[in-house]
Amino acid sequence: MKTERAAKSGFEVCRLAADAYLNSGRLLDICARELYDSLVEASGYSGDDIKYYNPQRYTSGPIIVDVRTSDSEMPDMYYAGHIPGAWHFPWQEIARPKTLECLPKGRRIVVYSGNGQTGGQAAAVLGLLGYDAVNLKWGISAWTRDADAAPGRYEKVRDTVWQEGSAYRTVTGDNSIFRVHSPAVTEAIYPFPSVTGDFDDEMAGMAALADAYLSSCRAPNLAPPELYRRLYFDVDSAVSGQSSEKGHPLETAPLLLDVREQEAYRRGFIPGSLHTAWNDVFKERSLSRLPPDSQIVVYSSTGHKGAQVTALLNLLGYRAANLKWGIAGWSLALPGAEIAPGRYVEAKDCMDYRIVSGFDAFVKCTT
Repeated sequence: MKTERAAKSGFEVCRLAADAYLNSGRLLDICARELYDSLVEASGYSGDDIKYYNPQRYTSGPIIVDVRTSDSEMPDMYYAGHIPGAWHFPWQEIARPKTLECLPKGRRIVVYSGNGQTGGQAAAVLGLLGYDAVNLKWGISAWTRDADAAPGRYEKVRDTVWQEGSAYRTVTGDNSIFRVHSPAVTEAIYPFPSVTGDFDDEMAGMAALADAYLSSCRAPNLAPPELYRRLYFDVDSAVSGQSSEKGHPLETAPLLLDVREQEAYRRGFIPGSLHTAWNDVFKERSLSRLPPDSQIVVYSSTGHKGAQVTALLNLLGYRAANLKWGIAGWSLALPGAEIAPGRYVEAKDCMDYRIVSGFDAFVKCTT
């Protein structure tokens, strides 16, 4: 006979777990300095000697997991340069049974990607499954300035859609006057998606969902220029009955979900956004406002918390994408107000610590 817990729907199992995870008080991300200090404390190494850190030798230190994608058995990015002691598991494989068997639940796991966006999704999946996982904020671009090891760091002039002269496209407070390109934010109530699977063992059921999502996901983050195209070009054409250049029907505008705290939201938000703070997203009343059949673009200040929320929404059956760089990739500033005060600044956010590279540096997980 199924227990009362197992009798809950798959959606409710995942919703409750996601809400508990985001409201547990645990850290969701750490900075490079915090990671470095933990390695020094565990091993006694510092400076160049940090290259000798090995998580299997210094068992009080964190497990470090590099989730940057490899296209072969020899992951080029990992071999170009990685944080000392890091194991490599591509983000698509982080919920595979063989990966989870390697990761201990009794130790801190620090996950990092190229810039912290995909790492946030991987960390959220592990956190949901009961691991003490945190995301390295800004990924390896916060650890090293080496261009080969960290080629994709954020540059605000290059990676921000709206510059100062046109930043009025991001409006402040509740005085949104530019909603034409995004669905009207209403008080409509939507049904929840159906989540199928075997949830007699809830953790196993969620792990299977996570593995299915990550294995099938090809682009976990949406670049701001792509969102701009969908809002300002494709939707205009779709409304007028036109098709794309290749003759395919154009999608309607996505629902924009701002998951920043209220104070940050009031400083400025993307027009037409629905606002729900990141730790309230998985309350029933919040999820009931999300259409299950529309794409949802989630954004936070810098993309890190947005990535975590995005991964969890996808496990619940929504079609969500994280806005890469968050609102920092959308607008620089309104007159007298910085939209994203926490945006990446290399001089401030990159510690330029020692990395290791090559074949001999490869640290293998053993169980």
